[in-house]
Amino acid sequence: MIAHARFRLVPLVAVLVLAARSSPAQRVEVTGFGLVAGPRSAVLHEGVRETVEGVWLGAVLEVKVGRVLVSGTGLRGTLDPVANAVRRDGGEQGVLVRFEPRAGFGVEAMYTARAFRSAVGYQRWDILGVGAWVSVPLGDPALRAHARASYLPAVRVSGQPSPNVALAAEVGASATPRGTPLQIRLTYRFERFDFPGQPTARLEEFDRIALEVGYRMRR
Repeated sequence: MIAHARFRLVPLVAVLVLAARSSPAQRVEVTGFGLVAGPRSAVLHEGVRETVEGVWLGAVLEVKVGRVLVSGTGLRGTLDPVANAVRRDGGEQGVLVRFEPRAGFGVEAMYTARAFRSAVGYQRWDILGVGAWVSVPLGDPALRAHARASYLPAVRVSGQPSPNVALAAEVGASATPRGTPLQIRLTYRFERFDFPGQPTARLEEFDRIALEVGYRMRR
């Protein structure tokens, strides 16, 4: 299922890139971010809640050409037990492609590979999603807020069935100090996965708050 979904994503990316190339005035922006995140993973199954949380470090590279933005993210760190869980190492890599038909609004496609390793085993998540993004100024051109909503139609988890329902949402704010190439972002992301009964239903949640500090170059 994931392989087929990845294949369908290829023509979408091609269309977005061609849309950018056809733009009459192409402005190229490249921004690299350093990232510190506080992720938390929770599982509710048969009345027992398992929770881990920790700190992940990583980086983000964004390239925007005209109305198309391509972003790559990498994170890695450790999650410590909070309730009924074991310590585990984890991390993720992801790519996002966004087309902005007008300023402050965009449609997106994204792929995330997330993995956890602990004393009890290894688990990998492959997640494909589509969604929409909006951004508005906060009374000053240097300050903006954004929100993102995503439907995750193709999710594969090693060792268990795919979820029946998978959704994600994100909110955040950014600041671009005047006269500098710096950009600062604070974001909160939440993901929910509802798995079918086996024999009872299983709910998993993943959320994180992240601080990003970036340097932007324009051409």
